[in-house]
Amino acid sequence: MMNRFSSLSLILLMAVAITACVEDINPNITPVANLSFYVTDGTNPVQGAVVYLFPFQTTYNTYLADNPEGNDQITPPISSDNVAVTDVNGLATFRNKALDGNSFASGTTWFHRPNPIYFRVEATRSGPVYLTNDDDVFKISFGELESGDVVNEEVDVLIK
Repeated sequence: MMNRFSSLSLILLMAVAITACVEDINPNITPVANLSFYVTDGTNPVQGAVVYLFPFQTTYNTYLADNPEGNDQITPPISSDNVAVTDVNGLATFRNKALDGNSFASGTTWFHRPNPIYFRVEATRSGPVYLTNDDDVFKISFGELESGDVVNEEVDVLIK
C-alpha cells in the first residue's frame, strides 16, 4: 500500500513540476480595429453620408439586392454599432470594432484570422442618391493578427 501511495505521489509531483515549467499561452483576446472612412464626391467631402458595415458577405449582397437605389427608408439588418454618419469633413469612424474570425494557439501565442468587413456608403445631396461603386465588392481584409492587436485602417470612399 505504501509503495502505491509513493508512486502516485511521485507522479503527481512530476506533473506539477512539468506544468510549472511550461509557459502560459497568452489569453485569447479578440483583436480590434479603429476604422476611419473618408467620403468625397471626387472634389468635396460629403457630410451626412451613411456608412454601413456588414460582418458577412451574404448580408451585404442581400442588402444590395433589396436596395439597389440606396433608398434611405430601407435599412440593412445590422446592429446600430455597424452604422455611422460622416461629419462636415466627410469622416465616419468606428472605434474598437471587434475583428471576429478564427483563433488558434501556436506555441505561446494566440493568432487570429479575422473575417473581412464589407461596407456600403450612401448619401443624398439635393436630389439623386449617390452610392459607392456597387459594381465592385467593397471589403476590408485583415492579415493574421496576434491576440489583443489593435489595427488602424483608413478607407477613402468615392461616391458617385
